[in-house]
Amino acid sequence: MRCLPVIVFVLFWVGFSGRGLCEESDHSLIEQAQAQMELARTSYENENIVGLEEATLRGLELLGETEEAPALRASLWYWAGVAAELRGDYRVSVDRLRQSLAIRRATGAKREVAGVLNSLAAALGPLGEREAELTALIEAEAIFEELGEARGQAAVANSLGNFYSVMEDPAKALPYHERSVALRRTLDNPDYLADGLYNLGVTLQELGREEDAWERHEEALSLLRVTQNEIGLSGVLTNLGAMAGERRDFNASLAYYEEALGYDRNTGYKRGEAILTRNIAATLNEMGRTAEALTWADQAVEVADAIESEERTLSAYKLRSEIREKEGDYRGALADWRVAMEVQSRADKTARDESLLDLQTRYETAEKEREIERLERTAVEHELALTREQSARAGAEQAQLVEQARGRTWLAIAAGAGLVAAVLAGLFRVSRRSAQRLAQQRTEIEQALAGLRTAHGELKRLYAQKSEWLGFAVHDLRSPLFAIDACCAEVAAGLVDSPTESVKEIRGAVNRMREELDAWLEAERREQTNIEVHPVATDLGRLVADVVGLNRPAARAKSLALVGGDSGTEPLVARVDPWRWREVVDNLVSNAIKFSPAGGSVSVEVGRIGDRGWIRVSDQGPGISAADREQLFGAYARLSAQPTGGESSTGLGLHLVKRLVEAHQGEIRVTDGVNGGAIFEVSVALEPSTVAHA
Repeated sequence: MRCLPVIVFVLFWVGFSGRGLCEESDHSLIEQAQAQMELARTSYENENIVGLEEATLRGLELLGETEEAPALRASLWYWAGVAAELRGDYRVSVDRLRQSLAIRRATGAKREVAGVLNSLAAALGPLGEREAELTALIEAEAIFEELGEARGQAAVANSLGNFYSVMEDPAKALPYHERSVALRRTLDNPDYLADGLYNLGVTLQELGREEDAWERHEEALSLLRVTQNEIGLSGVLTNLGAMAGERRDFNASLAYYEEALGYDRNTGYKRGEAILTRNIAATLNEMGRTAEALTWADQAVEVADAIESEERTLSAYKLRSEIREKEGDYRGALADWRVAMEVQSRADKTARDESLLDLQTRYETAEKEREIERLERTAVEHELALTREQSARAGAEQAQLVEQARGRTWLAIAAGAGLVAAVLAGLFRVSRRSAQRLAQQRTEIEQALAGLRTAHGELKRLYAQKSEWLGFAVHDLRSPLFAIDACCAEVAAGLVDSPTESVKEIRGAVNRMREELDAWLEAERREQTNIEVHPVATDLGRLVADVVGLNRPAARAKSLALVGGDSGTEPLVARVDPWRWREVVDNLVSNAIKFSPAGGSVSVEVGRIGDRGWIRVSDQGPGISAADREQLFGAYARLSAQPTGGESSTGLGLHLVKRLVEAHQGEIRVTDGVNGGAIFEVSVALEPSTVAHA
């Protein structure tokens, strides 16, 4: 018994020591996690993305599930999100940053919440979650303004400016970038100010304010030369080189590009090296120094292949193909062009796959919604059946009670009568509630059916719209295909002395097909219900001359004389969408070729009447009959006249022409030619300056 106090003391000491050891162990793990946080910061400063991510994840692993050190845990999640963003995994970055944000909100750290929101917005943007990105930025802006923190306000203002720049609204972006620069000027941080000036300069450049943009870039450059920030210097010099090239000051452009390239090579920024070697090659090519340009193009191709960037590879191979063609190396030019086309094909396939995946997702969503509606209707019908069954059972039970009451005494009869009255009152209430429920369910069913009918009508409308747009796109690709076929036929028949001109025409047609495809895919992506046009000042004469040139191979294939297409020395400038208006003229010219007999001629004229410019296309075909005129501009119209060379016709060309002309507030009319054939004429308002000059 005398041993008991000793045993109790030993047990108490062991328990106390064990608790102390646990607390010491927890404290040690937190210290180790803090050391990983310091290692992460060092990795970030040294641009070691792999080290940054490994250190933050190791720190989180050390903390485990404990709720200790929430500020440290939030910081580790934040820098882990930054690491994922830097390596391009934006989805993982968003998940990690949201973990950090939740902890910061719980601890009430407002400034840190705003900082995480700003970084979260930067990761949401590349994922296309624009609404969530803008919401995060607006909340961050409000917090920094409440705290009166100039640096945070400057950062968020810059992010909002970048947001509207990406949304192609530089007018909205400008005041944010100007505010960001004004705030940065109050801080003693040249690099931070230079970054704001660079973004402001880019926005001014997008708005066409070249001189203002140049001044901001020059100011940023002078600041960065003092701090020797090589990454910042490369970005500003690259932009200055591009602007100098637009001014045709190629020597200055080369000097800027070459200095920027030195900085990118020092920092190991391979993507920047790919861009700059390609830009130097393109500038030398513009200067006519093709031998030097080819050397730089070889470097651009080598770097682009190394970084495995489709965009950089496509650009580098296209440029080298062009330079090799100028040097007379047609075999090399063709080989480069084939590589470029393979890359383009892969990129197009990826875009198509993404588009098909999106369409499939929307289809599956619609199917699931219809299945949910079907299940809901089934549930309603089942509930109605149960209600009827319950009412019938209650009625049968009450009838049985009434029969039993008949054989009893008057007192029992009186009591039974009272009971029956109560039951009947209850049945009346049940019946009334059932009727109300049935009426409500009937209303809900009718509403569901109305919604189904509306959805069905919308699906039919979307299907008809997609069919029409697909028809337009296919129709617009036919003309360049005919031009390519005609050029190939001439080369195969030995009708050309040198294939250079034919290759140029084929490439022109291919570029045109690519532009058509890109434009129609963009229209489909936006799911437009009306044709959109983006008018700019356009010389009608030059546009018509380009279209006539593209259609000459098809005309030669039918031995047709394609004449005209020249407005004279005086430009006729109208505000039209160049791509859409080119479609108008191309459809009219290709139709004239298609319906004219071999050996005839097609005339294309350009001129003005008062304040309107007109384009007139005349052919020697069968003309337009009275019956055909009534359906001439309808979709999929089948006319009595047939193409003279066995060409096919979709019946969409003139329908598209009319829609495009009307979208420009223009006019179209058709008349009979003096010696047969048809004359199509379109007109559009000229620019006031052109009319005044006339």
